[in-house]
Amino acid sequence: MSNDDLLDDTSADATATVGSWIEEAATTEEGLDLDSLSGRERGALKRARTMGTLLDDAIPIPGVGYRVGIDPILGLLPVSGDLAGAVLSAYIIAEAALVGVPPKTLARMAINVVVDTSAGSIPVAGDLFDAVWKANERNVALFEAHLADRTDVPVE
Repeated sequence: MSNDDLLDDTSADATATVGSWIEEAATTEEGLDLDSLSGRERGALKRARTMGTLLDDAIPIPGVGYRVGIDPILGLLPVSGDLAGAVLSAYIIAEAALVGVPPKTLARMAINVVVDTSAGSIPVAGDLFDAVWKANERNVALFEAHLADRTDVPVE
């Protein structure tokens, strides 16, 4: 087996592992009865969870028991990395807006992204902040809280 074949196998294994972590997190049903949601809401929540996990929680740090996502890794790139992270974070807000999350909650979600992007733009300390703040997990939690607290569930 050549080194190239070994690298291909290793990268495929790593990609499959990260993919399974993201899928597991995206389908977690803790605290929210997904059967009470419309198909559109379930889909939007699953996509938001997937993005939140990818950005904040996809990669375990061996030996520490802590996970990070690609957001703090993107933050290592000056300016453009933080802006790319903000654009990806905005996807969660867009999913929430499309299923009717109220403007007040959307504003709180936007503030989380602004704090994450602003603090994350500070060299070195900002990357550490990104790894701890986890704005996207907070935004998914706000999205889920809205869906769980509603009294009027649309029927498809």
